[in-house]
Amino acid sequence: MVMAPQSYLSAITENIWRLQYLAGIGLLTVSSPLHFGPHSRVGDDTDLDQSAASEIPWAWHNVIGDIHVWTAGAHAKYGEIVRLGPDTLSFINEQAWKDIYMHRQDANGKAMKQLAKNHKKRHENGVYSLLDAPDDVHSRQRKMLSHAFSDRALREQEPLLRSYTDLVVRNLTDDARCNRPVDIVETFNFLTFDVIGELAFGESFHACETREEHPWFALFFTTIKWTSIFSVGKKIPFAPLILIPAAPLILKSAKDMFAYTKEKVRNRIATGDKERPDFMARVLKHNTNDGTGITIPEIESTFELLAVAGSETTATLMSGLMWLALNNPPVLSKLQQEIRSAFASDSEITLIKIDHLTYLQATLQESLRMYPPVPVTLTRVTGPEGISICGEWIPGNTAVGVPHRAASLSPTNFHEPMTFAPERFFPEGKRPAKYDNDKRGATQPFSAGPRNCLGKNLAYAEMKLTISRLIYNFDFEVVNPKVNWYEQKVWGLYDKKPLMIRVRERKPSN
Repeated sequence: MVMAPQSYLSAITENIWRLQYLAGIGLLTVSSPLHFGPHSRVGDDTDLDQSAASEIPWAWHNVIGDIHVWTAGAHAKYGEIVRLGPDTLSFINEQAWKDIYMHRQDANGKAMKQLAKNHKKRHENGVYSLLDAPDDVHSRQRKMLSHAFSDRALREQEPLLRSYTDLVVRNLTDDARCNRPVDIVETFNFLTFDVIGELAFGESFHACETREEHPWFALFFTTIKWTSIFSVGKKIPFAPLILIPAAPLILKSAKDMFAYTKEKVRNRIATGDKERPDFMARVLKHNTNDGTGITIPEIESTFELLAVAGSETTATLMSGLMWLALNNPPVLSKLQQEIRSAFASDSEITLIKIDHLTYLQATLQESLRMYPPVPVTLTRVTGPEGISICGEWIPGNTAVGVPHRAASLSPTNFHEPMTFAPERFFPEGKRPAKYDNDKRGATQPFSAGPRNCLGKNLAYAEMKLTISRLIYNFDFEVVNPKVNWYEQKVWGLYDKKPLMIRVRERKPSN
């Protein structure tokens, strides 16, 4: 039986006062990691080898779910480079994406080693997944998996994508005719989980059909949240002791989630079907046994990752876009005009045609900026020899990274950063002049470099097809516009609240 997240919370309630007490001591001792004069930020006079602060404030904000707000506040006060802990530096300069995440060359043009991922670990089945693999293993795995995300694969997947958006349109039509408010967050979750079930496991979760949450969803959301909370144990030795009451429950959730994934993957492999338009068919068709391919255990661990990355983040972005558009009528009106004037009927909406909708593309980019599905930092660690980042020399073994949301919403990077303005992503000469100096490279919602999101094209296709069909067929409004849905807790990913909307069928004019 899957235990609700509230049960996990109650399991540590009796010990939370200890965490508060210890956090209080840390805060009284160091005030915060940002109040250390020259050691709070990087500068010419900064000795980065000296310890600058306690890890407790970082851990505390991670546990209570406002790490994204705290980090953004630090940058607003101290600038583009901020020390968040004794060995942790945060950057929001667009150059940091290149210096930290992308391929680099030394002064002689020789390729430099990539910065390492922090806390590399093997999956519970004893192998690396694509997420945590060392560079050589990651390169081998990604090369094999890339076949599943090629342009040809995407074209073959279009009928599957359309069949599930058909179900969403049907469900929303029923809601409209019954005058029934709908939680659009749940709707998008059902859609993206069903699609990724088909693509990763060869079998849908049937959530769109039943309009009920599959047990795997609860396992997923619980595991993601508590994995983020338990991550404080990597830097705070006493934290695991405080969280011990919840540990068995979290471990069981993670094991159950992987057991389900493993069963589905093995069942799909057993079919031997190399023609089905899903990920596994491409892997089976191109895989080798000479050491350059991908092993069955690696497929199991990585397909669990693909199921996570290919579902929740896409649903998150579409939910954010709906909230932002419905609360900005001029943007919504332009989006409706572009989509509804481009097609004579719903059946004309195809991946090829929607790729030419420039305002839709800009709206997606602006939504990704204002509401990045992964709002936190994807950490890397500098090598023992140290490295230059944004013109500053950073010593070895320092955790570095760009916090997505803080960088994307910083006024140092974007004019009027809290204004939802798709026009800022128009080509030069077509966008309003006031956005010409925006540092668009500061927002990288799919990350950057050799470890960027493998499924970027699939995500864009799914989002464009879904949003186009919904905007074409329906009118929407938020049930309670006074509720600020945008401000949410974050534990690795957003802890999204329901977004209730009213749906009305649109009757296309002849």
